[in-house]
Amino acid sequence: MVGNPPSALSNLPTLHSLHNEPLLRELAVTQALASSLSRDCEKWRTLVEKHSSALEEANKTITAANKKLKDREHIISKLKKGNASLKTQGDTSSTLATSLASTLKETTTSLDSTNKKLEDATAKHDSLALQLQEAKANMTKLRRSDRNKEKTQQQNLHLKALLHRQCAARYNSNNSNDNNTAATLRTAPTTTTATTTRNEDILHSALSAALERIDELETSAHALLDALDEHGDSSNEEEDDEGEHDEADATAKLLEAQVKMDGVLRDRGFAVKKGEWGHLIRD
Repeated sequence: MVGNPPSALSNLPTLHSLHNEPLLRELAVTQALASSLSRDCEKWRTLVEKHSSALEEANKTITAANKKLKDREHIISKLKKGNASLKTQGDTSSTLATSLASTLKETTTSLDSTNKKLEDATAKHDSLALQLQEAKANMTKLRRSDRNKEKTQQQNLHLKALLHRQCAARYNSNNSNDNNTAATLRTAPTTTTATTTRNEDILHSALSAALERIDELETSAHALLDALDEHGDSSNEEEDDEGEHDEADATAKLLEAQVKMDGVLRDRGFAVKKGEWGHLIRD
């Protein structure tokens, strides 16, 4: 590109430029400083942008940390509430366990008492069963005794009829004999008259013994029946100290009546006498 040729005057320093040289130097320094400041400003701007970005990231991190902190505080609050609830449940469970232990102890005591009552009731039942068996045996003996008493009464009636017949025969025989026969009988009694007299004595003795035997059987039977009734009444009464005492007395009376009845039934003397009276019944 072709320009205007330089003039000669243009190569000469002007007066104005000579006077402004210090200013130009200052201007150059200022421009250099401004350029440096501009570069520094650009660096600072870049640094500020970086710091702003880092600050935003830090703010985001702080916000996230605050959110996590709030979440953890919420979780801690829930855990505290749960811990308090568990503590309350633990106290309730402890109270319930104490109550259950007390109830179990009372139940065990009640069960032991019930077992003891059951054992006592079982023992009493066994005793009553034994007494019932004895009572049934005694009733059987009483029935046999009643049958024996009926037989004895029949034998007594038979003995009375036999005695009456023999007395009537003796009376008729005495009236029909003549004077000679009467004299002969008075001087020399026959074997028949002696036998009849002896049989009459035996019949009187048998009748007396039979009546005495009947009285003994009736007395013993009535005593045994009364003892059985009294023992049954005492067994049906409520259980207390006085009731147990009455039952013990009733049991003692029952045993005593049983012993007496057994003694009457086992009387061997009367059995021997019955054997001696057998020929009278056969006659």
